[in-house]
Amino acid sequence: MTFTTARARGTLIAVLLFAQGTATAQRGDTGWDVAALAQILQARPAASARFSETRFIELLDEPLALNGILRYQAPDYVRKEVLAPYHEVFEARGDQLFHESEDRGRQSFLLDEHLAVRAFVEAFRATLGGKLDVLQRYYTLKLGGDQAGWSLQLRPLDRDMKKVVSTITIHGAGAEVARIESLETGGDLSVMTIQPDGE
Repeated sequence: MTFTTARARGTLIAVLLFAQGTATAQRGDTGWDVAALAQILQARPAASARFSETRFIELLDEPLALNGILRYQAPDYVRKEVLAPYHEVFEARGDQLFHESEDRGRQSFLLDEHLAVRAFVEAFRATLGGKLDVLQRYYTLKLGGDQAGWSLQLRPLDRDMKKVVSTITIHGAGAEVARIESLETGGDLSVMTIQPDGE
């Protein structure tokens, strides 16, 4: 696994942390489906929130707890800044991914050269932007619940990403994303709880 893939695990998802596929969701009388969710999310061009992330890692005796700030700006900017227990920044704009840490400084990567990492980024960025076509490029989608409380399950299509992640499940209500759960193939789990600024 490359450094870039490893650092992105659980991140932009987590945040770590929002091929071709098809969206699967039943359209009921209310017209609630993946396309309806995407339309609601598209109506919100920017978002800022605080997050708390807990990573359950088999090799660690205790869960790893992180907290920090998430920011999104349409059409393609997303930033995850870890404030504690260490400082780290992941920032994506267009095809560029920037990573900054205390020990390595600031580095930049082209997402198109690291497709598994791009899929991680788009799980968060494309969900917040309501970009259904982008999500379908990297995942099969399954929507549950309704507008007042929904869950969107992403299953990766990319062969390399399948080796790392089993599912990413995003929970929310209306245009708000409330929780992101990332289950890795080896059994490690990341749970990120998101609280919009001002609450």
